[in-house]
Amino acid sequence: MPTAIVTITCPNCGGKVDGITATDVAQTIACPYCKTELHVPHVGEVIRETEVVHEKVVYVEQPSDPGADIDVLTANRNKQVRVAASIAVLVLGLVMLLAINASNKSDAERMDRDFKAEQSARDQCEADCKAKCEAAPPADQPRTGDPALDQDLDKTVNEANVTLCESQCEIDKDCYGLHH
Repeated sequence: MPTAIVTITCPNCGGKVDGITATDVAQTIACPYCKTELHVPHVGEVIRETEVVHEKVVYVEQPSDPGADIDVLTANRNKQVRVAASIAVLVLGLVMLLAINASNKSDAERMDRDFKAEQSARDQCEADCKAKCEAAPPADQPRTGDPALDQDLDKTVNEANVTLCESQCEIDKDCYGLHH
């Protein structure tokens, strides 16, 4: 009967097992590190490397209390209720966020309309005052005797009179909304 000495590496923990005697019949041994069953190949004309896949079997104790099944069902139901409640809260929060956004948008649009209306009224008020004061009567100025200087002085005084007229008109009509 042929024999061979082999080394096996445990696929579960990676531990090496040296000096195993392989025979012509298949055998299994326990890994000395993690107790996983290891397949020892048999000796023959061709030795093939094989990968052994092991399933771990987990034993779960059955509750001796018949009401325990109800507790498990109740726990699962409570979990479902919590998940549903969380989803409902998220949806409600999203709806509220959308409502606030829509409200802010309409507020911004209203403020923009109000600003444009106020700007238009202010522009119209200024235009009315400008038209009213365009022909402000020139003020009588003493003459200096120099025609060029007298002409510049008349022009400057008339511009000042127009500016004062426009300013007083804008104040009287409250073009800038300062007095309401």
